[in-house]
Amino acid sequence: MNVLSVRSLTRAFGGLKALDDVSIEVATGERRVLIGTNGAGKTTLFNLVNGQIAPTAGSIWLMGEDITGLPVHERVRRGMARTFQITSLFGGLSVYENMLIAQQALSPQHFRMTRPASHFEATREEVRATLEQWHLWHLRDEKVATLSYGVQRQLEVILALASKPRLLLLDEPMAGLSVEETHHVTDIVLALDRSISVLMIEHDLEAAFRIADRVTALDQGCIVADGTADEIRNAAALQRIYTRGGALGGRS
Repeated sequence: MNVLSVRSLTRAFGGLKALDDVSIEVATGERRVLIGTNGAGKTTLFNLVNGQIAPTAGSIWLMGEDITGLPVHERVRRGMARTFQITSLFGGLSVYENMLIAQQALSPQHFRMTRPASHFEATREEVRATLEQWHLWHLRDEKVATLSYGVQRQLEVILALASKPRLLLLDEPMAGLSVEETHHVTDIVLALDRSISVLMIEHDLEAAFRIADRVTALDQGCIVADGTADEIRNAAALQRIYTRGGALGGRS
């Protein structure tokens, strides 16, 4: 079964079609990367899949269920999680506290705000296990605002995993990162369990091609190419879009 099926999805803003009759299938365990220049429709597609905006036409199916009309929180309950282009962390809180909030929000006791966190021992143990798994336990007391941008992006991906999603949407996780940080976040994505399917927007083509099982290229709201990384590197449509040197690869 496909984890995600986007069928003839269209989104118009007035007379402008930001997305025009787009269909994509993401298989279980697949890493699918969306590429394209600014304004190609990638973030609009993410916002539709995530439920932040409604489509003008078409439908969205998650694990065989039509979720087109469902709000964001219901999509999360059904196994979808998302990160954003700009980090949405609590900068004034510690790494541990950010992780605790994410875990607590998903627990059956998430409305018991008057009880101290020390009363939720299972949640605290899960936070520790998660931070140790991703090698962030040593930073647990650090304020997020003091961390490098690369570590913040890493933490955001880990927070998204707290809901144990079946489908993880990553919106430009390498944006603003150094080459070293990009390699580190790429390794994190590659290390994700194959029970989690990934749909990712990425402008760094080198990272995109390293991660992707398949690459889908958008231009002016339409799919112009779809295939493996090697196939996309040589696609004539992409050569027209990425005109720098007439080649694909490296940072874009």
